[in-house]
Amino acid sequence: MSEPQDDEALAKQALIDKAAELERLAETIYRAAEGRRPLPKALGDALKQIGDLASDSEEALAGYLDKAKAGDALEAAATALSAVRTAIDSLAVFQALEGSSYETRTVAND
Repeated sequence: MSEPQDDEALAKQALIDKAAELERLAETIYRAAEGRRPLPKALGDALKQIGDLASDSEEALAGYLDKAKAGDALEAAATALSAVRTAIDSLAVFQALEGSSYETRTVAND
């Protein structure tokens, strides 16, 4: 069975690795924008990657908050990450459904 510290170290390294990957993607996107080139990765995929990191960060903070009974500042950071993830998720859904057709009906109330 693995030690809790080992699990924490692995979780920390996973967050650091995902953050570095996202930073590289952001740099590539900036260079593409400057060169007026298309996105190097589909928008939905990029949003998902950002959302995944926000979600993992939120979970890490929540786990820490549960164990440490930490202060309001960390709880506010976890809440902010949750809002970021939710907003990114909504953009990903919008982008995925963009161009889809759907039917709306207005029903009058009597």
